[in-house]
Amino acid sequence: MMILTAILVPAVEDLLRLKKKNLTGKSNKTLMRRHTNYVQELLHLAKSHARQSMSTATGKGGFATIKSLTQLTKKLDPLEPFMVQSSMANLGYFTLQTRWMRDVVTESVLDWIENSSSGPEVGRHGFVTDGDHSYFREGTLLTTCAFNSVLMAWAPVALHLGSSSDTEHHRPHFRYLNRNIVEAAGDKFNSKFLLNVFDFSSSQRSAHAEEYTATLRDLMPNWSTLVSSAQQAQYQAWLDEASNHQVGCETHFYRSVLVYGKTQI
Repeated sequence: MMILTAILVPAVEDLLRLKKKNLTGKSNKTLMRRHTNYVQELLHLAKSHARQSMSTATGKGGFATIKSLTQLTKKLDPLEPFMVQSSMANLGYFTLQTRWMRDVVTESVLDWIENSSSGPEVGRHGFVTDGDHSYFREGTLLTTCAFNSVLMAWAPVALHLGSSSDTEHHRPHFRYLNRNIVEAAGDKFNSKFLLNVFDFSSSQRSAHAEEYTATLRDLMPNWSTLVSSAQQAQYQAWLDEASNHQVGCETHFYRSVLVYGKTQI
């Protein structure tokens, strides 16, 4: 966790200075493209800081880490929320999302509600999630994207930096994303809106299934009145249903096949 803090704090501060200078007086489309570049630059800067081994920040101890996080939050909140959730107890992670990224989530959900469920537009519905286990020297970068009609491209809507790649470290990412989706859909919510395209990571799929179940449980008004056996049966049914809303990435599939084939020769 302290390593992730050392990476994020200087990287975000650098980009805040760049953003204040560059993101003014442009068209909406240009601003959106710059915003996407802003997120990409953040990750490149974070990676650069990681490679340079931020020993000075990590050497100050735990209280310095907490102080750095507090100062970073104060700097970001008046301008635009970015670090939307974090934990230093048991699980070490940060979930990052700007207001524009959340607007893209809302647009994606409303587009699914308002537009036809058939035709070429169907390919724009849902979310794509992928994890990179080698981007940082330590930790995992999990990114979810949604289609943006202005950019006419898939744009990042949530970033998650975790100190491990297991199921429990991935769950907060999907928990926060599901909350965005439910709020965007309102009374027109449908469980299909939680559709996600994944690579073949079992921990990502398991985390998505667990949070899919938790989301539907929280939306069920009479859940607490069900007897234990009924709750268990419904829980298992939701887990099975979650697999119907998980789509495997074709690119990852073919890469896996090629890797497997080479190991068998």
